[in-house]
This record gives sequence, structure tokens and C-alpha cells, in this order.
Amino acid sequence: MDRSVTTSGATISYTVEGVHDAAPLLLINSIASTREMWARQLPAFAASYRVIRYDARGHGRSAAPDGDYSIEQLGRDALAVLDDLEVPAAHVCGISLGGLTGMWLGVYASGRVRSLVLANTAARIGSVDSWSERIAFVREGNVLALGTPDELKAQVKGQNMEDVFLELAK
Repeated sequence: MDRSVTTSGATISYTVEGVHDAAPLLLINSIASTREMWARQLPAFAASYRVIRYDARGHGRSAAPDGDYSIEQLGRDALAVLDDLEVPAAHVCGISLGGLTGMWLGVYASGRVRSLVLANTAARIGSVDSWSERIAFVREGNVLALGTPDELKAQVKGQNMEDVFLELAK
């Protein structure tokens, strides 16, 4: 069931699945993805944890207010989700941008983090110029809606992946 919390001018959409009284696990998605990126891991995690997945500000079902978003803002959005659920501390796992958000939580809200898994991330990813180019590219409408992992697999089944990526890059 979708839930939401409003914080700093944005409504953040999230779901909670798994064992209600188990340790909470907060999963934070990467840039240009949604909480659905965790769908394959959900059955395993939900068997042992209270799994909290949310769409980061500007992604999926969460609001995308105008303006720039800082890592601090993304971290505060994560805290708002935990606060809305009255979760004092959670295990946190973030991928890429979600990892940067997790780092912020680890430094500035360490009491809210039981453990921290940082996947495919770094303290700094890219440069201001490279991100400005990517933002402009996305704002020009150059991003394809690929669908779920299973839908994407069905679309590319039997195709050479290099050809698929070359086609997507056009």
C-alpha cells in the first residue's frame, strides 16, 4: 500500500512490506530509478525485515518540485519517511545516489542508522559539468521509460546487448 509524507515542499511516496515488528530496513534508490528497483530483493528482505522503500524526491511517485536538490535535502526526506513511521533507527542500504544519501545519514543522523550498506557509490560521483550535461539531457526529454526489469528483458530477449545500448543512445 502506498503511503506518503510531505516534507520541505515535496510529497515523498513510500511503501512498507515485510514483518511489521522486525528490524526496519530502509532501501534508497539510485538516480533515474524508483523503489521498484528493489522488487527482486523484496521477497528475501521481507521475510526477515520491515522493508521501507521510497521514491526519492523527483523520482517515481514522489513529487518533483522545481529547483536543485541537495544531498542534505534527500537525507532529510529519508528521515521524514522514518519519522512518519515512528522508526527511531533503521538498517540503511543505498545504491549510487541512494548511497550518497546513506552517507549523509551516517554522518549527520548516525543515531538513526543501525547499519549502512553503500553500493555502487562514492563520496563524489562525477563533476559539476558532467551532472549539468546529464540534467540538461534528461530535461530535453531524452530518457526512455524502460519499464520493469522483466519488461526490459522481454524487450531485449535474444538481442545483442551492445546493439540494444547503441539503439538507446540514439
